[in-house]
Amino acid sequence: MPSINWHEFVNLEYWFEGVAGERGMVDTPPGVSLIIQTDSWFFWAYLTIFASFICLAIILKASQAFFDDRHPLQRQIPFWSSQLFLMGFLGFGWFFCRQINVFYLNSRLFLLAGLLWVLVFLFLVFRYFFRLYPLEIRSYRKLKHELTDNLVA
Repeated sequence: MPSINWHEFVNLEYWFEGVAGERGMVDTPPGVSLIIQTDSWFFWAYLTIFASFICLAIILKASQAFFDDRHPLQRQIPFWSSQLFLMGFLGFGWFFCRQINVFYLNSRLFLLAGLLWVLVFLFLVFRYFFRLYPLEIRSYRKLKHELTDNLVA
């Protein structure tokens, strides 16, 4: 299991590794191997996180069929699913560039930008659910109740 050197996080060369050089490459006798070895838990953690973004996007898009046209989530789900799919797709792109050592595109700076993107996205989702969704769902239920009362009468 690889150990984490916490002092690297304050080193600028660590974040711009794709530009600054090949610090992460392992020089083995037959040649240079991949940065993240497939037996490492980092490899599987990255794959799991990026795949879960794409799976969650597909689940969200499919769940849209279970809401009627006036439900408040009908307007939000397409944005959320597209953002999650894009996060997963670009994450896999970064991971692929990291594995085959494409300079600049494999730098950890892009991973940090992706993490910032995820945090902003989560902030927007939580803000929606805590501030706007209760008001919208109350209005939706009231309208739906009024429509059913008018149809029955």
